[in-house]
Amino acid sequence: CVSAYGDRVSTWVVDLVAGSEEKAERSLMHRFQIAHTILSRILEDGASEGLLVLAAWLRYSAARHLTWNRNYNVKPREISAAQDLLTKRCAEEVLARPDLWELLRISLVAIGRGGQGDVGQRIRDEILTVQSKNNAKGGMMEEWHQKLHNNTSPDDVVICEALLAYLHSGLDISAYWDTLHAQGITRERLASFDRAIRSEPHFDQGQVHGLVEDLTNYLHTLKAVHCGDDLKSAAASVLGYSQAGRKGRGISMGAVEGVATAELRDALIYVLQPPPSGDAPADAIDALLGRLDAVMEARRLLAPHMLPNTSVADRSRLRDVIFLDLALESAARSFVEASMDQLKSTAGMTDLQRVWAVTTLVLEGCCLSLGSNDELRMCLKECLAIRAAFSAGPCSDLNMRLQATVERLKLHLAQRAQQAVGRLQPTAQCLGGRLGIAWEAQELFSEEVVRAGPIAPASQLVAVLERLVREVTKSGPWQVVAPGPSRVTGQVVVVGHLKDVQDVTYDTPTLLLARCMGGEEEIPAGVVAVVTESATDVLCHAAIRARNGRVIMLSCFDPDKLAEISGCEGQWASLEAQPGAAVQLQLGVPRPVSSADEEKKSLLETTASSGVVVEDKLWTGRWALPSSAFGPDVVGAKAMNVEALRGKLPPWIGLPTSAAIPYGTFEEVLAKQPDSSAARRIEAVAEAVAAGDASAVAPVRLAIKQLRPDADVKRELEACFQGIGALWREEDWPAMWQCITEVWASQWNNRVVLAFGKVGLQHSRLRMSVLCQPLLPAKYAFVAHTANPLTGDPDQVYIEVVKGMGETLVGNYAGAAMRATARKAASLPARVEELIATSPESLLAGEAELGGLPSKSVYLSAPSGSVMFRSDSN
Repeated sequence: CVSAYGDRVSTWVVDLVAGSEEKAERSLMHRFQIAHTILSRILEDGASEGLLVLAAWLRYSAARHLTWNRNYNVKPREISAAQDLLTKRCAEEVLARPDLWELLRISLVAIGRGGQGDVGQRIRDEILTVQSKNNAKGGMMEEWHQKLHNNTSPDDVVICEALLAYLHSGLDISAYWDTLHAQGITRERLASFDRAIRSEPHFDQGQVHGLVEDLTNYLHTLKAVHCGDDLKSAAASVLGYSQAGRKGRGISMGAVEGVATAELRDALIYVLQPPPSGDAPADAIDALLGRLDAVMEARRLLAPHMLPNTSVADRSRLRDVIFLDLALESAARSFVEASMDQLKSTAGMTDLQRVWAVTTLVLEGCCLSLGSNDELRMCLKECLAIRAAFSAGPCSDLNMRLQATVERLKLHLAQRAQQAVGRLQPTAQCLGGRLGIAWEAQELFSEEVVRAGPIAPASQLVAVLERLVREVTKSGPWQVVAPGPSRVTGQVVVVGHLKDVQDVTYDTPTLLLARCMGGEEEIPAGVVAVVTESATDVLCHAAIRARNGRVIMLSCFDPDKLAEISGCEGQWASLEAQPGAAVQLQLGVPRPVSSADEEKKSLLETTASSGVVVEDKLWTGRWALPSSAFGPDVVGAKAMNVEALRGKLPPWIGLPTSAAIPYGTFEEVLAKQPDSSAARRIEAVAEAVAAGDASAVAPVRLAIKQLRPDADVKRELEACFQGIGALWREEDWPAMWQCITEVWASQWNNRVVLAFGKVGLQHSRLRMSVLCQPLLPAKYAFVAHTANPLTGDPDQVYIEVVKGMGETLVGNYAGAAMRATARKAASLPARVEELIATSPESLLAGEAELGGLPSKSVYLSAPSGSVMFRSDSN
């Protein structure tokens, strides 16, 4: 467990839980008491990873993957008291540790509400009342009565619901079993209880009315103890209620002072009403909007009372407020899921506005449910602004705002889901393995947590919105990243991530469906087209490589189309994506008539040597150089291009100052190291790479990063920095050396090794200089192509702009950049240089035309005094 997951799993808590499981299996009372003790130790430790273990343990238990009772009789009030103690401690920590909010919510739902005294005792007493009033004392009811008295559990909620289904169905026994099976309770599970239930229920028509009334009330009692997200019982606990009971043992729950206002009561009454009937999608969505609006009104009223400065005077009642909020979140999810058929059948601008309003309310709920919500709040703010802008009518700017906001939302929700899986799954599998839980349950753990959380309905709604926005804006399902010169035909291959196959050579022309891509990858040899569901910057490295290699690259935003392509894996497809034309995709076409030998020959021609000759670059004896000493024999094209512009730019365009660590310095530093193991490792891997094996480059990168700092490099680089006016701080030298070695190590990344092999170059001829440039605190960065890379139009400038540094653009960070095009002037004046310096806008034929608004969530900035170390090879 430790070796597999390392620091991501709190192994000491896993050991503690696993060592306690045998005792915890005696009863739910024992499990909750042990959980309270472990929670106290986790909170003393202070690390959130420990709470991850506890939350996973409680959720495994709630999902019936652990034993709830074994050879031990326990009264219902004893179970509810243990729940009460544990849930109150969790509620206290909501105030003390807001950073643990999401994990505490998961835990609370898994535990159930519980309660002291009569809250649990009523489970024991009221079943006797139900039996005696309705003459239901034998058979299944007596077996259930014995179970309830000695080991009640959340299964009893399901059993009660199954009995009510049986009564409502006209005593059709299949309704009883269908309800049980739908919630995971089989005949075998009923028989496995310490107090087994082996009989089926048998009532007569004369008993139905009384049993329906009494079991409905009894279900409320069961849910009040066992359910963490039942809205009716949670609302009653906050608003207050009273019930008569057996032998005068009634129960009276006072309202939570300062919380149970008239406004909250009105909102909850509306939420709890049955939805109005209506077959039309518009009616159903309007009804959904009304209920969600009431849910959010209630949650807004509750939110201030769950903050550290809460006004809830009786802190023991804080738990009731939290459970009501959890129940409202669960209700909103249920409302959306119940309306998905109507939502999916929507069309047109009016429906778009309705679904947008629904999504805005659900996003507001996500903001209240999730601890870290800065990005969600940004998206919500834009959603609210767009909702207000609908009244102004359709316009091109609104269309672009719709597209950008939906894209940003889609990306962020997917990222949140991935983060949740990445955070939960290692712990779930580590703990699940120790507890002997079925592998399938371990594998699905984090996915089921995400599906049961607030992100799930938001993601479903965004998928509906994406379809509607593309329909309304007539933007279609495709984004052309790299157009092709003609129609291509290839065999469909489906992969998870483009990086996973960038070193593969396909023997037949291949149309690759890559679910994800990062933007830095090589295009695998033999690929004629790449289709991805990732939004892709047309100026990222992978896109540029695709265009240079005449490989079609498309992003597809239609889940149905992606599923259709995926379903044709192994079949042949033809694709055409020429500039200015619609994408044409045909699946299931015949294999081209060319022979396999001809295909292989064609593929070999595309991957053969490029004819590029890499000249040896020898060390000149200098460890670092100022820009005045740059030359093609000592530094790479990046440094030379910067220097080529010096003195040629107008005053309003700045040029960065530069220094460089020249070619050959790495090899000299390597030779000077007192330990020669790094040099030996590089030599061994170089021989393997020359033989075509690029699988062992990672250890080389690690060895290079561990090189000892070199005093000669430091001395000369410091002198260069002083010469160009760059800030040099002695305390920064370790970080600088780390950056330098990382640049040198990049010679041995997989992409570089693959690229050299792809064009027939020897990797051993590669030499790396390091370009050192002070960074400005950039507000924006852009890339401008003087010929449109998508259409090939030489008279049109194509621009992409991002906030902050340009790495978010060329590195294909998730989301789109702001895009624009501009036409060049029909004829250039004679005095071009003068115009560039004084009025550059006159070189364009008009104003730039905006093509798309940004949807990126990340921008990068550099603190004052930062220096960038850039790879600059031969």
